[in-house]
Amino acid sequence: MTPDLMHDYEYNLRNALARLGTDARLRAPDRKLILAFLNHLKAQNVSTCRLAKYVNMLHTAYVTLRVPWQRAKRKDIEDLMVKLTDHEIMSTRTKEVRHYSAETMADFHMVVKRFQKFVRYGDTDRDTPYPDEVR
Repeated sequence: MTPDLMHDYEYNLRNALARLGTDARLRAPDRKLILAFLNHLKAQNVSTCRLAKYVNMLHTAYVTLRVPWQRAKRKDIEDLMVKLTDHEIMSTRTKEVRHYSAETMADFHMVVKRFQKFVRYGDTDRDTPYPDEVR
């Protein structure tokens, strides 16, 4: 049995996309930007599991960021990372404070940096520099 069948990553991705599509806090342009990023990653053959993780992390980051991604400045991104690190994120479902491991925080940093590169330049190629707000 393959990991895809065992863990049902397709379900995880569908669930993450449904949550993204129904959250009223998410502005339509930012939702479209996240979906365009997802399609860009699919074209790069990123796994279904990783896509679901990216969608979930970007959703959490966006709700915490509180400004549109295209207008996010360095200070906004730094404030987001501080809130994640200081456990100031509350689960909307359980109303409990979330505590992220060091590995999850590293993933958040990587996802936000990669997404911000896509927002600014339209791709995530290695040759494309990271924007100033996430360096």
